[in-house]
Amino acid sequence: MNITHYNDPSQYNGRNMISGICPFCNQSSGFKINGQKTGHTVPLKCDNCEKNVIWDFDERIVLPVAKPNSLIGLPENVDHYYQEALNCIAALAPNGAATLFRKLIHQVGIHYNVAKINDSMSLMGIVEKLESEGHINKKLVEALRRVKDLGNDGAHINENEPDMEQIYVVKNLIDSFLQATVLQDANIEKYDQSKEENKSKK
Repeated sequence: MNITHYNDPSQYNGRNMISGICPFCNQSSGFKINGQKTGHTVPLKCDNCEKNVIWDFDERIVLPVAKPNSLIGLPENVDHYYQEALNCIAALAPNGAATLFRKLIHQVGIHYNVAKINDSMSLMGIVEKLESEGHINKKLVEALRRVKDLGNDGAHINENEPDMEQIYVVKNLIDSFLQATVLQDANIEKYDQSKEENKSKK
């Protein structure tokens, strides 16, 4: 993308300046200019819902940032940290998201009774216990090791502070973890219930 093109947004009058996902209607849409350029930003309007957004043409980002797609059906205590992490992503707060995804692993450990609140066990100790009890496999152990490492970086001032690109990758790792554990449990339970219901109808 040639950013210098955006220094004269008037050339886009009457046609879409950018396209992407609208943070309000969550639909793929075009965005037209809806006001005057100020500094590095231009006000735009979504073609779909007609809500106003800001395009920062230096950062190449639409503000507010759309909240990432959320997993549905998580246990309430797990979903609490998951949603808070997604809110941090939407607020462009990678340190917050990284530490919350790390806490979410601990909460899943509590969910499976392999950890407790204020546990003295290390996070990797909790992860290894989840593996030994058959809740996760080796690949997920390695995925969670990376989530833990980024969460540590997010909680401390160091040379490896998380950036948004890393956070989106870590969200994918966390989603895989949750789909293989608490959401898979829910799917198995639904299947077993439907099988029992079918038996009772015969």
